[in-house]
Amino acid sequence: MRKRANSVASSEHCDMIGGTVTVERVQRSRERNREHARKTRMRKKEQLRGLQQRIKSLKDESAFLRAALQDCATAACLLNINKLVGIEKEKLQEDSDAESGCSAPLQSSLHPLPVTPPGGFEISTSLADVLVTTAATVIPDDDLDDLTCDYGARKRKRIVSLSGECDFDEEDHELAYGSNSAAKNKSLNLALERLAAEMKRPNINWKNGTYLCPATKTEKPLSEDELEKLRKERNRMHAKMTRDRKKLFVASIEEAISRLASDNEKMRQVLGKNAEVLAYSKEQERHWNQMRGDDDDRYSIGGYSDDNGEIEELHSFPSAVSTASPVSSPPSLSSSPSFLTTWSKVLDSTSRL
Repeated sequence: MRKRANSVASSEHCDMIGGTVTVERVQRSRERNREHARKTRMRKKEQLRGLQQRIKSLKDESAFLRAALQDCATAACLLNINKLVGIEKEKLQEDSDAESGCSAPLQSSLHPLPVTPPGGFEISTSLADVLVTTAATVIPDDDLDDLTCDYGARKRKRIVSLSGECDFDEEDHELAYGSNSAAKNKSLNLALERLAAEMKRPNINWKNGTYLCPATKTEKPLSEDELEKLRKERNRMHAKMTRDRKKLFVASIEEAISRLASDNEKMRQVLGKNAEVLAYSKEQERHWNQMRGDDDDRYSIGGYSDDNGEIEELHSFPSAVSTASPVSSPPSLSSSPSFLTTWSKVLDSTSRL
């Protein structure tokens, strides 16, 4: 009897020890899972913050490049206008020399520039084309603010299921998959219908634990087990919808970043190609400085003169842009007596981006 009692006591003691070890193991596992989940949330927050900073910098860079493109397009037009004015002036001079009997005009020793600059009028056309192309894909400021604000502070449209409990961000859905994505809309509707079918009680009052019976239109109480099961199912579906919504939000940011980066690359390439225009403009300025007299000041590049000889500006171009931070501070427009020097600084600064 004594041995049997000792064996029973030892078995109970082992069960107690085993139960304690199991509880401690479960607690350690839960603590490890909580720490892992916390680190995962922090990592995703940092990832989202980095994407939002990236889209802000790309937007500022886009504004800077677009302003430089507009100035270069205007400069190309002015160069072509000045070229045409110079051609007409040379024709008038040749006619005047022919009538006066001069065999060689004064400008014969100079080397005239070609009739058209490198690329001709295609320079301003390519600039205009890229401006129109990139303008069609510009992200509106409201959408940009929505993409760069805190995720929890966004205003969302809600798609409510039959239970009135689950919501889904329709705006994020359209941004990520397009408004005409029939497959995604069908999948979403099926998920909501399946949730309502699984719950089988579309009108549940979670506060007092009752539901409205569709047949009799009367409220019936739910047991504690039923209410707890439905509450867990509701929370599970809410968590899933939240995860899907955040994934779509991140996907929309990545799509916007890709679009902005592509547009900025196109604008940088066009600005790089217009380096030939800069070389031509410098040569044209040197040419006009050689053949210009007191009366020729009215044909100086960057302005024209009235009868009193006063120079009036044709266009104002951006001043020198600091290359230390070309993205964070878009250039401010200011007038300059000669746009060629300023334009060269603009092209030099954009080439370093």
